[in-house]
Order: sequence, then C-alpha cells, then structure tokens
Amino acid sequence: MSQKIVAKMTEIKFRAWDKVSQGFVYFTVKLGDEVFLDPTRYDEELYLCTGLHDKADQEIYGGDIVRESITDGIGAVHYEDGTWYYGEDDFIANYEASDLEIIGNTRVNPSLVE
Repeated sequence: MSQKIVAKMTEIKFRAWDKVSQGFVYFTVKLGDEVFLDPTRYDEELYLCTGLHDKADQEIYGGDIVRESITDGIGAVHYEDGTWYYGEDDFIANYEASDLEIIGNTRVNPSLVE
C-alpha cells in the first residue's frame, strides 16, 4: 500500500541591486523556478534572505549591516559553510530579534563595516 506524501514548496527570498533605480528589487521564488536577471540592469551578486528578522520586524538579508544591542557591535551578515554569521564569526541565530537592528547594507553603506 502506498502512502500519499504532500510536500510544501520551499520559497527562497532574495534581492538584487537594480542599477537603474539604484535600489534593491526583492524576489520570492519556489524551489525549481528559474529566474533570469538582465546583467546590464542588475548586479551579479544576489543577497539571500536569512529567514530572521530584526527588532523592527524587517527581514535580514545577506549583506545587511546590523547592530546588536548586547555589546553594541556592528557587523555585516554573511553566509559561510551552511551558516549565517554576523561580523567575523558570530552565529546570527544566537541573537534574539530584539537584539538586532538593521542599520544599512554593504552595497550602500560599506563604510559602516570598514
């Protein structure tokens, strides 16, 4: 006897820098969807959503610069070896949303983390 299995489609959120409007464009795609971005309009680097939110309930993306309130540290969010990090080597998942505040991003405000 076979069993019916229903699987949810996984959604992937990301953003890309629009060279024309000089701002981010946000996309949500389902696993298996194909997305074609015009390289003359969009930067090649895509910024994935972490699935986490900051204290203002804004979604945190790779490339965001966050301030955490415990030590008042500032760092960029990045993905490495299957894990999201804040700054050099802090796991961003170790923080509560109330501890994090997005203050910029590496595309527009790189001087915040230089």
